[in-house]
Amino acid sequence: MKHKSHNLYLLYNPRNWIIITLLLFSVATLAQEQTPPEKFLIGSNLSGLPWRRTVQNYYDSFDSSGMNIVFQYSNDDTKEKLKDYEVIATNGDPNDWIAYYSTCYYTKWEAEQNQEDLQRVGVKHKRGQNWEWHDTLCWSTLGIASTEDSLMYGPHYRQDNRYKSWQHGDRHDVDYYVRFNMALHNPLFADTNRIVCKIKVVYRYAIVYSSTQWVDKDTVFLERTLSVGDFPEGGYFQYFYFDPVQYYEYPAQFKLPKYAGKVDPSTLGYPRYEDSKSDNGIQFWVEWLVPDAEESGLALFVDKVEVFDRDWKEKLIDRNPEISANEIRYYASNYSDWNNLKYWSGHDEPYSIDAFAPIRIVDSILYNNPLLPDKHRLIQPFNPYWTYDNKINGDTLLSQYVRMANPEKLVIDFYPFSPLYPFRGVDAEALRFRFQLCNQLQPGFWYMGQGFGETADGQWWVDRFPDSSELKASVMLALAHGSQGILFFAYDSWEYNDVIYGGNGVQHYIHGLVDTLHSDGTIPVSDLWYLIRDNLSPRLKGKLGNALMSLKYTGDYLQLRRHLQEEPDFGFYNTPPTVNNLYLTLTEYTGDSTPPPTHFHAGFFSRPNHLFDNYFMLDNLITTNAKTVTAALEAPIDGFINYRFRNIEGLFDTTFNENGIVILLTHPAGEGYLYQVAPVIKYGGRLLYSESTQSGMILNDDMIIENGAELTINGTYFAKGN
Repeated sequence: MKHKSHNLYLLYNPRNWIIITLLLFSVATLAQEQTPPEKFLIGSNLSGLPWRRTVQNYYDSFDSSGMNIVFQYSNDDTKEKLKDYEVIATNGDPNDWIAYYSTCYYTKWEAEQNQEDLQRVGVKHKRGQNWEWHDTLCWSTLGIASTEDSLMYGPHYRQDNRYKSWQHGDRHDVDYYVRFNMALHNPLFADTNRIVCKIKVVYRYAIVYSSTQWVDKDTVFLERTLSVGDFPEGGYFQYFYFDPVQYYEYPAQFKLPKYAGKVDPSTLGYPRYEDSKSDNGIQFWVEWLVPDAEESGLALFVDKVEVFDRDWKEKLIDRNPEISANEIRYYASNYSDWNNLKYWSGHDEPYSIDAFAPIRIVDSILYNNPLLPDKHRLIQPFNPYWTYDNKINGDTLLSQYVRMANPEKLVIDFYPFSPLYPFRGVDAEALRFRFQLCNQLQPGFWYMGQGFGETADGQWWVDRFPDSSELKASVMLALAHGSQGILFFAYDSWEYNDVIYGGNGVQHYIHGLVDTLHSDGTIPVSDLWYLIRDNLSPRLKGKLGNALMSLKYTGDYLQLRRHLQEEPDFGFYNTPPTVNNLYLTLTEYTGDSTPPPTHFHAGFFSRPNHLFDNYFMLDNLITTNAKTVTAALEAPIDGFINYRFRNIEGLFDTTFNENGIVILLTHPAGEGYLYQVAPVIKYGGRLLYSESTQSGMILNDDMIIENGAELTINGTYFAKGN
């Protein structure tokens, strides 16, 4: 059947308006979506210092900010105060077995791995082959006819030489223990005293004399020679430790940064030591010392190498690991009635591969806890380093982290606001690089933005307190890459003596979103606090956040970068004045109101199960003033006449036809907006040009048929909108 729309004058005739409604809905109506998307979470860490945990003023201040998720110490004293928020429990006290085990160090390196890219992290071999021995996949000496120095070497990665976590108190130096799981095939019963192999822990580092001159050096931390008699009869696997000293520490003379990414090696002068280059770092060697393997019949099989710290050894190696698992389960079960506890806080900013496996193991124990019907998971912010390519030892550590820790929710904290320079285009690009990688690794990742600054003796130190436009720009860029959770560090302010990061005892002050409690009971708030309360919280808990939670970032993006100065050393260059991708073209606007520089970023989104519903988020990454850009849109898909183009938050809603539209878009400093581009007869809006439906088409949102436009309905037209 065919219906023709009535003209605009009928909108003012109540009787005829009712008729239109009946005509549209008499065909078929559909219920709204049955499962609403999860809510967008925005939050911070609240009053973690012991004396502040029960100060009501802090909770009142946090509640007024409009945020809905909080890092906080969680016990009976804080339970009632936290009842209105999602909670990330951040305890870290001596009884917190979750924090204890998740901040240990442990890595298992499978010998059968064969990393062929010698510039990347991984177990490497010069000879030998994969083999299955006693139902175990391993690396073997089969096929080797002579002595080889390096049956196995690598993986080449930097380790923390001191503990970073607060759970370990003053016990800074890390003792690393190593064990090799190996078996020996001895068919001809060779002399038990015959030497067969040597195992080593070898540390490769660089002595750096200048930015262009360095020398790689090897030093042996541990070494043991093994004979036939050291192996069990029957060719069974056995663990081999070092003797008499089982562990190694990093000698003080290396003067390494205690935590990679926390201390700039350039401040240490020359010569200095580094272990973050490709093919640097710790290695586990197996040297095969049998020159007549074919005649003797001897064959060595290497299953794995495990490295771990003292805590892991005492609690999970030297005793039944189920005891440790039960300690974690029982501790978590004390919170069985905390319905709003969403996550446990784990290892804050893990900096070494050795920190990744404990995170995965503890999270698995929590998730499979039979004592809890609701599974509380483990979460920890990850800092992807202040290097442009995000690589340590030739590998992207963030990728290693996701692969090895397998976090249920990926959270990164990357702080671009330095006292050394304003927020530059290259800093925005460093953020973009990491956000793009985060989306590839885990769509819907969370971002912890820099809502703080740090002073030492009254001067900004490492991190500068950003202004509102700068913080907003970083948040909007994360949203343009599909982030579905925004956190801020830090909420409250505090003083500390710089001992955690190995400083010289200078008094430091963390400036958070709010100040410390004053004697009159007030807690002064910053401009960033007002930005969150008046702008970010209502938007992310409202139309913007609701829309983003229902969308998926496609991975496609478009940049218009027109800066007065480029940064070629960082790979940062200007784009042409006109750029395009998919259905969007951006052109530099050179009107007097927006002089250079210009820096716009657009990220493209789709809606699952809605093939024709298109979105892009457009950010002005200039944080000093408003910017205008010329946007040209084409029809994102063919087959329709009316296309809706609107700002999701209601700033405008217009229609263009299949010929496209050119429009000027103005964004305040650091501002980002989400735009929809979709067919009107499917996704609502104003029908300006006559059009026909297709059979089985669904109207998903309200539609207004304007004067002079005619809608022809062919077949069944389902309606969710008015």
